[in-house]
Amino acid sequence: MHKITEIEVTNNCNLNCAFCARGRVKNTGFMTLTVFKNIVKKLSGENCYGVYICGLGEPFLHPKLNEMIGYIKSFGMWAGLSTNGNIIQQKNIEHFSARGLDRIDFNLPSLNKKTYEQICPGSNHKKVISVIHNILKNTKITVYINFVVTLFNQHELKENLVYWMEKGAIFNTIPYCSRGQDAETSSVPLDPDKKILKKAKTRFLKSLCCCSYLFTNYSFIGWDGYQYSCPSDIEKTKKICFFLRTRKEKLEKKRSLSKFWRSSYCIKCRASLAIP
Repeated sequence: MHKITEIEVTNNCNLNCAFCARGRVKNTGFMTLTVFKNIVKKLSGENCYGVYICGLGEPFLHPKLNEMIGYIKSFGMWAGLSTNGNIIQQKNIEHFSARGLDRIDFNLPSLNKKTYEQICPGSNHKKVISVIHNILKNTKITVYINFVVTLFNQHELKENLVYWMEKGAIFNTIPYCSRGQDAETSSVPLDPDKKILKKAKTRFLKSLCCCSYLFTNYSFIGWDGYQYSCPSDIEKTKKICFFLRTRKEKLEKKRSLSKFWRSSYCIKCRASLAIP
């Protein structure tokens, strides 16, 4: 049984955030609505608790996102998604609220307009803040603010934490993890001070249980319909199987992480997060 299954409906994105490793993505695409529905239906038969729409792309780029959320909720499953918030429309908020979307995560590295738009080129700070306030004020959707801690924004951490908690959002500090990306090539300084990074890691690991959470109670399905060992496999080289063509027993057997644990992807990620 998978407690949570993350589905990447697309790995295309409208932004090019400094801390994101999307620059290494070679193949991009969109999951078809038919494949998505078949996956969700299969998951519902396996007593899956819920579906989290995330991955390396921006879900709101998918033209069928509203239908996808509605389909998840039609099975009585928990539903959440992660977004940068820049292309959300009011009709999306109204639809999700009516369908009972449980959670929405916003990747927001700063309350400061200049800092935010430098870390996330092409973004619209004013619109994103307005959208978040709208959801917090007018819906029952649980809002998470994901704050990736970098050298560029670490001095704003406390201010952001206090502000969003007072507004009723749940604030997540996420330590910057290179996932193989060279921080020195970024347009802004990324690697935060060691003391700040240690605090961020401690909170992150305690709240998510990191790898034990990802690999024990968590599954990741890419936009191509294949299941992968981990979302951090940016270039999608470690395919487990095509999700819809595999019996549950065979799938569980193939989820062994012994090979992936020794791969460069896993080693680099563990090193960044100080996981043994």
